[in-house]
Amino acid sequence: MAQETIEISLAQKRFNITLDPLLDEAKAEVKALFANEVDVDIITLLKAYITKTQEYARICQSLEALYANIEKSQEIGTKDQECIKIQSVENPHS
Repeated sequence: MAQETIEISLAQKRFNITLDPLLDEAKAEVKALFANEVDVDIITLLKAYITKTQEYARICQSLEALYANIEKSQEIGTKDQECIKIQSVENPHS
């Protein structure tokens, strides 16, 4: 099977980027970034990188908050279980 690649020009140099290992969403983003550019401006590339870094940081922060909430809810559930007591009572009719 042929590799999926995209050819780009950056600072007047040509590069081939292999897209096969990327998820479909990442492939689409890379293709969109370089689709209409004859020679990608380094500033455009830097802005795209910084934007994606910020998005990644927000996702990580959200995941950390989600994990903390899950752990907190599990601790509360465990405390509730510890308070429940079940005792056997003798049947007075036996």
